[in-house]
Amino acid sequence: FPYSYAAARAIYRQLIAQNSDDNEFALQFWKQDHPSGAATLAHQILARIGTQAKQRNQRLVVVMIPPVEYTLEPPTAPYKAFMERLPREAPGACIIDLTATLATEAHKIGIPALRAPLGHYSPAGNRIFAQTVREGLHQCGVEGT
Repeated sequence: FPYSYAAARAIYRQLIAQNSDDNEFALQFWKQDHPSGAATLAHQILARIGTQAKQRNQRLVVVMIPPVEYTLEPPTAPYKAFMERLPREAPGACIIDLTATLATEAHKIGIPALRAPLGHYSPAGNRIFAQTVREGLHQCGVEGT
């Protein structure tokens, strides 16, 4: 599911948008009332995975990764609503939202230092990811951190 979306977006960016920012288009799907039902479906998928993880004595870990371009902007209302609902939909999940940490770093070093081609993060951005995820896993008590 996420890989299909990522592949389709990469093809779209390469062939149609010529590397333009299509994140504005993608933001609409966070809305609970969007006709696609994408946010509701995402919650249902995470709840199901969380249930299966519990049955296996495992813990669901959800890492939320914002687009590079949005690290300096406050999260949108639909994104906030999605994140507020997530703990209820996937109780017991370890939820790591990289938005605040990446925003802090973007203010320090700038978005160009975090950005790589095609909407990806640079090595500096990936170091921030790794450290933040490690800290989040540790705070959640996930073993091996």
